[in-house]
Amino acid sequence: MLPELNEDVITLVIQATLCSAPIGPNLESTTRYRRRSLLPLSQACRHLREYCLPFMFREVYSTPRGIYPRSIWKYIVILHLRDRLPSSVERFDVSPYVDVLPSLVALRRLVLHVDPGITFDALLRAAGSTPHLYDLFLEDTQLAFPPLSSSPGLNHLRRLSISIATPPRNMSEDELRAELQNVHECMRTLSAHLQDLEIPADICPLRTLADHSWPQLRALVMTGHAPAYGRTTVSAAVHQENQKCSKVAIQSYKTL
Repeated sequence: MLPELNEDVITLVIQATLCSAPIGPNLESTTRYRRRSLLPLSQACRHLREYCLPFMFREVYSTPRGIYPRSIWKYIVILHLRDRLPSSVERFDVSPYVDVLPSLVALRRLVLHVDPGITFDALLRAAGSTPHLYDLFLEDTQLAFPPLSSSPGLNHLRRLSISIATPPRNMSEDELRAELQNVHECMRTLSAHLQDLEIPADICPLRTLADHSWPQLRALVMTGHAPAYGRTTVSAAVHQENQKCSKVAIQSYKTL
């Protein structure tokens, strides 16, 4: 009977089950609750399990327990890759993901929250080999290292979001100079295809934006301290030949 059940009906049942799952205090717990809500249905029979798995493992988080089984890699669309749990100060090894990332054929979004270093660089290079990755989120990172442009496979990114771990006021002059240069190079490499960009104004002056063409940009959000305008306005920086950018926002905070 179940194998003959209409595919649309099964999908509606799965979606209704997901909607009935409780909402957690954060995105990770909500994702976990949604996965658990489908567990009884997925255990009913092999046929229903095949329908449930893409919903259960669409979005996953790295944990100290290690890598997810190879059998579910094909379902992962969003991967939150971090080397530390939010409630812990101890870091765990995520270097095995360097070999895993190129095999995640369904991956569209990578959220990377990893301590800058050799593993971080290797993960970025591996992400460049992921066939369908379009969204990259770098959380609490540092860009005073070889830029994203050193990973040619990332040149097709459509969305880039960056938050920095160290405010410029806590950087040495050499570190800040390296960070600004690398960000400038990143923007040069990625500007042709980016549609959404969120970046701290602290490391991306308006002059950096104005130096490049943004033919596909739809939305720009600058966080951190309000940028120094000088002779360049935000609109002028991204609207040069681009009539598509419909959202420009400055989400700044005051210097303490």
